[in-house]
Amino acid sequence: MEEDIVVSIRELKTHLSHYLQLAKDGRRVVITERGTPIARIVITGDSFEERLRIISASGQAEWSGRRF
Repeated sequence: MEEDIVVSIRELKTHLSHYLQLAKDGRRVVITERGTPIARIVITGDSFEERLRIISASGQAEWSGRRF
């Protein structure tokens, strides 16, 4: 599993398109304020199952892959 990309608000504002592209490529981008995580960039448009697969692959949750 790849490590999260941690970025400050200032850095994010300066290079927003770069961090959006990283998120679109499947990387997790965590935004910090004074070193404290406050948000994540989440790509929309994927199906619910696809989002669950991504979350499961990142190690944040477990899912059998079966339908709900």
